[in-house]
Amino acid sequence: SDGSTVDVTIVDVSKDGFRLRSVEDLELGTTITLQMQETRPVRCEIRWACGHEAGGVFLDPIAV
Repeated sequence: SDGSTVDVTIVDVSKDGFRLRSVEDLELGTTITLQMQETRPVRCEIRWACGHEAGGVFLDPIAV
């Protein structure tokens, strides 16, 4: 949400949400923009975080 960019690894994805690994801790409730290969950027909200893993929901619809 502060405009910085962080590389993450998507571990799991569904039509409603995702789980990722990041080198930085992500805070609960943070709105992020997720850019996956060959897709448009998608707004998301972090719903849980534990160390360098986090999960969230898509705020914009995606195609899986």
